[in-house]
Amino acid sequence: MKVRIEDTIRAFSRDEWNAVGNGSLGMRHEHLSFSEELGASYGRIRYGLVVDETTPYAAFVQPEISSITPFKAPAGLQERSINALFRRGILMFDVPRSVETPGVLVRGGVDPREAVERLCPLLTDLARARHRPLLGVVLPEPVMPAWRAEGWAELELPPLTEIRLTGTYEDYLRSMRKDDRRELGRMGRRARDAGVRFGVRREFAEAGPQLHAMLANVYRRHGKSPPFSSNVFASLARHFGPDVVLLTATIDDQLAGYFVSIRSGDSISLPYCGIDYELARKPFVYFLLFEAAVRHALELGVRRIGGGIFNYDQKRSVGFELVRRSCAYRSSSKRLDPLLRRAFQLVQTWGASPAPGSDAPRA
Repeated sequence: MKVRIEDTIRAFSRDEWNAVGNGSLGMRHEHLSFSEELGASYGRIRYGLVVDETTPYAAFVQPEISSITPFKAPAGLQERSINALFRRGILMFDVPRSVETPGVLVRGGVDPREAVERLCPLLTDLARARHRPLLGVVLPEPVMPAWRAEGWAELELPPLTEIRLTGTYEDYLRSMRKDDRRELGRMGRRARDAGVRFGVRREFAEAGPQLHAMLANVYRRHGKSPPFSSNVFASLARHFGPDVVLLTATIDDQLAGYFVSIRSGDSISLPYCGIDYELARKPFVYFLLFEAAVRHALELGVRRIGGGIFNYDQKRSVGFELVRRSCAYRSSSKRLDPLLRRAFQLVQTWGASPAPGSDAPRA
């Protein structure tokens, strides 16, 4: 196998990259181009395409600065020191702005165990060439067993949230707990009494300043500032075209809240949320936008809704389930792996939990 590594996703054609990348929204050429255009605090980002003879086999994204650390921030001096050493010492494969995407993605139809066996030497060589004693790969649970079987240790990360749709809207309601279903109905009645209307908006780039202000409300509520300007909405429309829409809630023709919805294959993801808290608080707009997302997904015929991370209690109450997510890690020298594994066991016993990165909703 051969690997081609570039400093910009634009060095790859959309077709050659998406021969692998179409398997996940965050790994699609469109998403990586969008993320690269916005710029970020991830430093230099490297993109790798692994080719088996003439066929694209796997793709990876390797940011210079990763948000994955053993300890939450803020933390004490010892925890911050360990986080700093971790960031400097690890070669991390992690897709910026997409918590749902594995840092290494294999072409569909390839056996995961076979893929890990073939890719491990390649990834280890990359870490050694960069003089990094550790390497890590962010992975969702469905592919994690194959990495565990090859001796990779595991650092648990904040879980993903998702809704799996198996039938009609009524089936979705029946899948909820009785109390949650009753509460959703009550919120819906209160919203209708308040004049809330839900819809789908396909043209929104010109509304960037208003949408950005509402997005900033959500970030500030979590003690952060939005990491990009109002141009993000024009960029979304340009890169994703008809796959991206706004799910909107209006009150007296005023926009009270929205989710950005991006379709990829059999899923939609809800990476960004904007709320006018003065308008939206009493009519439960945030919760009912999730219900609007369910209706939208069913209309599209897709069967999965990705809700990102955080706000777990609120999302559970409208039908989301948690999906385990981890960082698989190992030493670039097998002789150090037992020591590394013991060190991380001590770190996790210490009472640490993985750093979430951003409290704002992400894809």
